[in-house]
Amino acid sequence: MIWFLFFGSITTAHAEPVRPAAPSVGLGGGFSLPGQFLVFDQSSVRVRLAPGFTLEQALFALGTGYTSNDDPEQKSSGIGARLTARARVAHRGRVDAYVLGGFGVSRDVSVSQLSGGMGGESTTNQLSVLGGLGLEHWLSSHWSLSVDAPMVTLSRISSDPALAEANAYRSRSMSLQTSPQLSMQVHLYL
Repeated sequence: MIWFLFFGSITTAHAEPVRPAAPSVGLGGGFSLPGQFLVFDQSSVRVRLAPGFTLEQALFALGTGYTSNDDPEQKSSGIGARLTARARVAHRGRVDAYVLGGFGVSRDVSVSQLSGGMGGESTTNQLSVLGGLGLEHWLSSHWSLSVDAPMVTLSRISSDPALAEANAYRSRSMSLQTSPQLSMQVHLYL
């Protein structure tokens, strides 16, 4: 009986709401997979306009680099931005399930160094429309952890290679990608 009163007082003493009141602003950051695990590569601002609707503006860094015996040294770096609408479709306790929809832009510059001193630089610009799913766990009314998975991305890619080769050409393409990418973030709501 005493344990019941003790645990009952703990649950009733926690009268703070789990989610922040709308409108509110959340500042956050995190990392994406595939990518370098636990390397901070994105930041975002979430604006809760209504209890089940959030707009998110995100900036993310693009970058890779490798060297092997068979392939030339290649380095790639860039930046991207994304605007995503998050609509809550279900919730249970402190966890909300979201449907995501938005668009993004990115610019990636790749530099390759071939053996013999040849090489060059190519630039890739990408416009994307995306849709996906997300989960957000509310630790308190000020802190949340989220995992988002853009499931479908329709992209328009234009590439401008500036290689020191005679057969270098510009290309434009459209693609529909269905391979998910996970984005894990922590947000502080003010």
